[in-house]
Amino acid sequence: QKAARDIDEVGNAANRSKGQANSLNQSLKDLAKGASIALLTRQVVQYADTWTRSRNLLAAVGIEAKNLTQTQDELVQIAQSTRTALEPTIFLYSRMLRAVQPLGIAQSEVARAVEITNKAFKAGGAAVSEQNNAILQLSQALGSGILQGDELRSVRENAPLIAQAIADEFDTTIAGLKKLGEQGELTTDRVFKGIIDGGKAIDAQFAVTIPTISDGFTNLTTALIQFTGKTNDASGASLLIGST
Repeated sequence: QKAARDIDEVGNAANRSKGQANSLNQSLKDLAKGASIALLTRQVVQYADTWTRSRNLLAAVGIEAKNLTQTQDELVQIAQSTRTALEPTIFLYSRMLRAVQPLGIAQSEVARAVEITNKAFKAGGAAVSEQNNAILQLSQALGSGILQGDELRSVRENAPLIAQAIADEFDTTIAGLKKLGEQGELTTDRVFKGIIDGGKAIDAQFAVTIPTISDGFTNLTTALIQFTGKTNDASGASLLIGST
């Protein structure tokens, strides 16, 4: 009888251990589910915020409210066709537009210049950090009225196809741009014209590039930002998420 009781006790202990294991397993599943929901929520908010920041950038350079959505959609198309992230694309457009507005250059030409610049970075094999630095330096130069000094060096080093387009405008070499910069010859209107006129050559060089897996994820992210942003614009979804 004692042996039978011992066997029963062992069986009961095993059942209790099994129950505890099942409970722990369920707790871990619930925790993982909660973490996944929190991660997804955070990502949705980030996408919506990126869309809103982009909208604010465009509004700050004078894009009328009634044209904001159309302009954003056009820049989404440029970002995806050039396999470039959306936020730096809109940043470049806003900085370029602000720089050339006094020259009376149309927004459609600015959009084309952004497309050419994005393609030049891709065709030239620039890393993301190099691209971001060159975009900042180029936009600062356009805003100041003259491309020279550190801004010129950054463009020559990180955006050689853009540098070549500018050099062609001045009938010189990339190396020759340094002297022209020192002389104050690389003015915004001529630099912008060089980029536009160099578009066909850069289009051809971009056309032979092969999309990477990373490019695919970049375009997917852009599509998700657009979808989430528009959904948020229509329903205030991120506001509801933020209040929960």
